[in-house]
Amino acid sequence: MPAPLSLKPVLFAATVPFLAAQMLFPAAVNAHHGKDFLLATTAHLPKAGEVFVISRQDYIDEDEGSEWELEPSLLFGVTDWFTFELHSHIEKENGSSFVYEATAPELSFRFTPRASAFSLGASIEYEFARKSEDDDEIAASLISGYEKDGRIFAFNITYERETGSSEDEWGYAGGARFEVAPGSSLGLEVEGSFEEDKTGEVLLGYYADLSDKLSLNIGVGRGFNNGADVTARTAIIWNF
Repeated sequence: MPAPLSLKPVLFAATVPFLAAQMLFPAAVNAHHGKDFLLATTAHLPKAGEVFVISRQDYIDEDEGSEWELEPSLLFGVTDWFTFELHSHIEKENGSSFVYEATAPELSFRFTPRASAFSLGASIEYEFARKSEDDDEIAASLISGYEKDGRIFAFNITYERETGSSEDEWGYAGGARFEVAPGSSLGLEVEGSFEEDKTGEVLLGYYADLSDKLSLNIGVGRGFNNGADVTARTAIIWNF
């Protein structure tokens, strides 16, 4: 019989960053970075020369046990239409220590004018596995979004394939968020697979533009079709 699900790590991961940030920083409108959601992305990319540091933390509880995933990254606006991101994957499973798993460079492009509320873009990523016996991974996304009057929408078509496999994995991610107070938004996100298992996740999110340099995204989710029992996801986005 599986052990009862503990919500303490979820509540900790979801509330502590929010409470601390609300006490330390006033609300403000943040710059574009494309990280407006936790499961989906938008093509509202940084301007040329802008640099962002992003700290992503995920807690995932499944039947097999719990897992923490950390994803620190650097995001550079190369031009007004093109960004370069470098991030790492660090994981901790079932009470073990944190282990560095992979590093991935990612390129993102915007195809529509920056002044347009509608955005269309794409991204491509290559993940280098730390262990030689593990496969590298290729990922790509077609990205669409809409942003106007405090409302942001996103929809992505995703593709993944391990270098040692001939199987392609297609999926989707989407989100909608609405400003409920200056610098604060609530939203709903979903991601899933087009493959046979149809595994996915639905997430309720809170998004705060804490200053013109700092944003915070917090979400609590639950899987469907044999997805995770519960997830807690946070992202801290700093423009410097």
